[in-house]
Amino acid sequence: MSVLLSIEGPYFTGSGPIKFSDIKSTFGGGNNFGSYKRNTSSDATNPIVPDATENANISDDKNLRFGAFRNSVKSYTATQSGIDDNSGINHDTYPNHPGFRMGNYFTSDNQYGPAGTGIQWNGNLGKNIKKTVSIAGTCGSVDTRGPAAQLDAGTVYNLTINVSGSILGAGGTGSSSGGGTNGGPALRVRSTDGKNITVNISQDAKVYGGGGGGGKGADGAKGADGTCTSTSTVETTCYNEAGCTSYYNYCNFSKNAVEKIQACTVYGQIRVAGSSCGGCTEFFPFLTDGNFWCAKDGVYYPCTSTTTTTSPVSGAPGGTGGAGGNGQGYNHDRTDGSGGTSGTPGGCPTYGGSGDPGKAGGNGGDWGESASDNTGQAGPAIIGTVGSGYSLNGANLSNCKGDTSGTD
Repeated sequence: MSVLLSIEGPYFTGSGPIKFSDIKSTFGGGNNFGSYKRNTSSDATNPIVPDATENANISDDKNLRFGAFRNSVKSYTATQSGIDDNSGINHDTYPNHPGFRMGNYFTSDNQYGPAGTGIQWNGNLGKNIKKTVSIAGTCGSVDTRGPAAQLDAGTVYNLTINVSGSILGAGGTGSSSGGGTNGGPALRVRSTDGKNITVNISQDAKVYGGGGGGGKGADGAKGADGTCTSTSTVETTCYNEAGCTSYYNYCNFSKNAVEKIQACTVYGQIRVAGSSCGGCTEFFPFLTDGNFWCAKDGVYYPCTSTTTTTSPVSGAPGGTGGAGGNGQGYNHDRTDGSGGTSGTPGGCPTYGGSGDPGKAGGNGGDWGESASDNTGQAGPAIIGTVGSGYSLNGANLSNCKGDTSGTD
């Protein structure tokens, strides 16, 4: 965490005398010493002598002493610079850890981060001493559960957050199975009892919630159901075919002795007597154009049996919808959803009509925008739960991308 903490004070250190004129010039009060009592009111927005851990010796009622102002302080300022993010955090252990913490320093592990994180306010967040956090660098989050920058405290009085740098939330992730995830918040301000908490956005600042991730595209519709016709052909024995119970003497069809002998030689069992075909008394089915046939009464009959079957078939499956794209965020750039796969072609013998192609996944949203299919919602720019007296400087809210009015 790149934070420089500066304290207006401590004043009147050492053992030298403390003069009223020095107290007056330091704290800016009037000539009445009684006006330099420690102001403990939670409603005081500009106390002359603020309530602070370091000012505990200064009376808030009677017995006001010069010596009590030794080591007193007037204000705290924490300036963030460089880059602060939560990329090195175990998000299973610390799911809500922000990129930059503005709350009290953790001496032991907490849900918002491990020990050693936070700002050392010395117990002054819940006191009315003026406190300022200036974010001049970049605060980012790589996990949508944790904001890029966060004030996480119970009681906070008189805290101003000045943003001149960038606070960038995590982008939502596109999905290949359902809806995309929501983008993460940029700045979260949490105080269950807060007063006079102010956020100022400069004209050069960027307070951007993460874009929402796109969801999986719809699967393509299956094709229309239909029917398929199948034909099977089986070789049969000719003499079992109707009309082919006995063989006609093929030789008797031949016009001359040569053809008779050729016919018996090629198509039958040869029993030749001289040049005639008298010995050609037993015939087998003969082959013509690749099919078996037999002859009777001058007609050729096929020696095959054909069966035709018609069956219902389902339409071919549709294509799978494409994966959604990522939303823009500190953790990754925005991407469009991918295209769906083609549907399965239809056609017998397996399917009816062809399936439709799957739809493209939703495009990821830009900074502070939801995904194109609205499954992944935009991350807010500023969100929080605070007590009374919270204000947001609206002069430069145009430099925020995402909602600035939400609570959580």
